[in-house]
Amino acid sequence: RSEAVEEHSVPEYARTAEQTQRQRVPCESTSEQAQEIRAGSRSEAVEEHSVPEYARTAEQTQRQRVPCESTSEQAQEIRAGSRSEAVEEHSVPEYARTADQTQRQRVPRELTSLRIAGIMRESIVDGPGIRFAIFCQGCPHDCPGCHNPETHDFGGGTEVGIEKILAAIDEDPILKGVTFSGGEPTCQAEGFAALGRAIKERGLDITMFSGYTYEQLLERAKNEPALQELLDLTDLLIDGPYVKAQRDLTLQFRGSRNQRLIDMKATRQEGKVVLWEQD
Repeated sequence: RSEAVEEHSVPEYARTAEQTQRQRVPCESTSEQAQEIRAGSRSEAVEEHSVPEYARTAEQTQRQRVPCESTSEQAQEIRAGSRSEAVEEHSVPEYARTADQTQRQRVPRELTSLRIAGIMRESIVDGPGIRFAIFCQGCPHDCPGCHNPETHDFGGGTEVGIEKILAAIDEDPILKGVTFSGGEPTCQAEGFAALGRAIKERGLDITMFSGYTYEQLLERAKNEPALQELLDLTDLLIDGPYVKAQRDLTLQFRGSRNQRLIDMKATRQEGKVVLWEQD
């Protein structure tokens, strides 16, 4: 397969034709279910990657948490650890571009990658419509009952070039948008803002999950310009931590009743929180 994007998948996944009919992953699913990523017979722009099969040293077992308020330099030092071999930098992907693609602005070279746990090519449970979902690596919340606990370690996952992710998105003409999930996307605000700009150029919308409330994000954004830009690019924000005591399987796109679906465009226009309603 092409090394375009490493895709996170369940170990021992020799896929058959029957497996192209994959089960969708609900927001309340287990972490093992959340790791299932589409492969199928689509173009080889995304390389499948098993859950961290790297040998951990004694030091790596003592995982360091990265507060989202730390500097980008601090976060990079902690996230990298001894896994520098996982980082691949590709300035320009080697995939055939159509005429309209040649007009697309490239991601700034200084923001070339994201640390992710995996992707799902066509999700219907991570926001409205058919969506390309990106599960980032690293989360400071440690919500009890979280269905993606493997995404908490800031030293886990894999560094993937933003251009690789865009190449995978470009393959699918039926996508309505892209979802930033996790992990905690706002802990990589610079990278997701760069990716978000390119996604908007493609006419796709952005849904973002965050364990922070909208009000907490606004407070952080006062000192984090990249986070403010990321919020400005977001169309639908699903905010707040997962609270096990408020779990509700009937909720749309979220796992507990405290979490809100915030219409970010309307919220910006009204100057107050406006909840999202499906068209």
